[in-house]
Amino acid sequence: MVKVVDGGFVVGQSPIPARTVLEVWWYLRVDFMGVATIAASRVDLGRALKRVTKAPLKPQQKLRLLRTYLLPKLTYGLVFGRLTAGRLLELDREIRSAVRSWLQFPPGVPSAYIHAPVKFCGLGIVSLSASIPSLRRRRLLALRGSSWEVARAAADLDFVRQQLAWCDRATPTAPKPSSPAEFAAALHESVDGKELRQCSESPISSQWVEWASEGIGARDYRNFHAVRVASLPTAVRCSRGSRGITNTQCRACRGGNENLYVVQKCPRTHGGHILRHNAVAKQVAGALTSSGWDVERERLYHVPSDQGKKPDIVAIKPDGSAIILDVQVVNGSMDMEQTWRAKKSKYDRQDLRQAISELKGVAASNIRVMAATLSWRGVWCGGPNTAEES
Repeated sequence: MVKVVDGGFVVGQSPIPARTVLEVWWYLRVDFMGVATIAASRVDLGRALKRVTKAPLKPQQKLRLLRTYLLPKLTYGLVFGRLTAGRLLELDREIRSAVRSWLQFPPGVPSAYIHAPVKFCGLGIVSLSASIPSLRRRRLLALRGSSWEVARAAADLDFVRQQLAWCDRATPTAPKPSSPAEFAAALHESVDGKELRQCSESPISSQWVEWASEGIGARDYRNFHAVRVASLPTAVRCSRGSRGITNTQCRACRGGNENLYVVQKCPRTHGGHILRHNAVAKQVAGALTSSGWDVERERLYHVPSDQGKKPDIVAIKPDGSAIILDVQVVNGSMDMEQTWRAKKSKYDRQDLRQAISELKGVAASNIRVMAATLSWRGVWCGGPNTAEES
C-alpha cells in the first residue's frame, strides 16, 4: 500500500527531496527503487579486486584487505539486498580467481584451502555463497524473538516466509561445504590437505597467515603457501592430468617419484634439510633466550652406556630449572604425536640428566626433556612444544 500526500516534508528547515518511482535511493547501505530493493550491493567487487591486484602491495597485505575490509563491506548489502544464489557463486569465483593470482597458485589447489578458517590451515576467506544465506536466515528468524510486537508480527508475513525458503534453496548442500567447519573438513579430506589435519592443535602453525607484512617478503610468503598446500612444481605435481605420459622420476637422483621425496629424502637436497633443521633450532633457541633462558647449542654429552648424546638445545634458567630439547622436521603423513614421543624418549635418560646436572650445576630432578616437532609443511605437533611454552 502506498500513501500519496500533497506537499513535501521538512527536517530542520531543510526540505526532503521527493523521489520518482524509477529513481534509485540508498538506505542503510541497501539500494531501493520505488518501494522495492534492487541490486544487492552497489560495490563492484570485480572492480575492487582489480584495484587491489594492481596496488603495489604484498600478497599478504592484499589478503588482509580482502579479509578484513572488502568482504565485510559487502556483507550488509548482500544480506539485505536482492540477489540470487547464482550471483553469490559468481562472486565467490571472482574472489578465488583474485586470491589464486596473488599467491600464484597452480591449477588444482583446492578451493577449500582458500575458504577454510586460518585455524584449520586455510586462508580464512569467507565464502559468500555459504555465509550470506545463513546470515539472512539468522536475521529473519531473529524477528520472532524481538521485543517489538511489530517485528514479531512481521515474522509471519509471506515475504519473510519466501525469504526463508530462498535461504534454504541457496544454502549449498552436500558434497559442497556450507560452513567454515565443512570447508576445513573438505580441505583435510583432499589429497593436498590431508597432512594439515593437526594444524588446529597448535596456534603457531597458522598465525603467520594473517600477518600483513611482519618481516615476510612477498616471494617468501608465496613460497610458504606453496609448501603448505603441496603445490611445489615437482614432476608428480606438474603431471596431474597427464599421468602416464609425463616422466615423474626424480630429476636429480632417479631414486623415486619426484613428489615429497625431494623435500625429505633426496640426496641432492640434503644440505637444505640440514639448513631447515638448524633454522628451526635457531628460532626456538632465540625464543628461549628472549624468555630468560641460558641456551647452549649442540654440545656432545658423554654418557657411560652410549657413545654420547648431542641434543640441539640445553637451556638453563636462573631458578635452577633446565630443559633438554631436540628439533625434528618430519613427514606430515606420519603420526606426529608418535614421532614426538619417540624423539622425547631418545633423550629421556637418567645418565644424560646426570651428565648435564654435573656440568651445569642443576638438580637432575629439575631437568625436563622436550621435543620440538613439526612437519615439513609447517604444522607443529600439538604436544607441549618448547616454542609454545616459552
